[in-house]
Amino acid sequence: MSSNSIEDLRRYESFQKHGLSGFLVDLNGTITDSTTAVENHWQDVCKEIGVDPKVILETSHGRRSLDVLELLAPACQASRICHSSKTWPSCYHDTRCRRILAVAHIYLSVMAIVTSSSFSLATGWLSTFDLPSPDPERLITAESVKVDKPDPTCYFLGHKSLGSDGHDGETMLVIGDSPAGIRAGKDAGSKVLGLMTSHTYEQVKFAGPDWIVKDLESVKILGKNGDKVLVEICKHNLT
Repeated sequence: MSSNSIEDLRRYESFQKHGLSGFLVDLNGTITDSTTAVENHWQDVCKEIGVDPKVILETSHGRRSLDVLELLAPACQASRICHSSKTWPSCYHDTRCRRILAVAHIYLSVMAIVTSSSFSLATGWLSTFDLPSPDPERLITAESVKVDKPDPTCYFLGHKSLGSDGHDGETMLVIGDSPAGIRAGKDAGSKVLGLMTSHTYEQVKFAGPDWIVKDLESVKILGKNGDKVLVEICKHNLT
């Protein structure tokens, strides 16, 4: 990252407290970091279907596997490959897959997970990292929508799962790392916290989040104030 980008990030971040009615949180790259495992899987898939791994790896993060395969290899048995993805956590897990922050342990009742992963894959990762899973209606997965991010439908479903009537979107905080997810969150009317866990500062900023931080170590949940959860977004030491 350039010195100008670091200085821009320091101005762009804020050190302040926010009262939020709910969290809509991405999974991979946000709560967990299973990037290495996912990339290993895609390498194997590419060998099977004859597609350059670089092409898929450049376009797959934050998107449903089915959508990626139908776009780049429509003749392949995408449904079979996507079904096999439920074995990823056991087949590809290694020490580089890590928990970034167990947000789900705190105020689980006001949090929904909104992910492009399948239901079986999402629950598999949560189990692998020993993280509690939200109630099924608060786990928005690839099967929940017909069109994936950057379409905002997944986040509208997340709002509904937390009891929102759609008029309090700005007190809902979307947390994610992919530009597609960040754009979807903004289009759903939410505040968005962009993480730099998988993309550059420039890529994250271009997607238009309200705040940018390096990772969830820059976020502190302070407690509750009435029906709101108090969150502090802190500057992160990037040097």
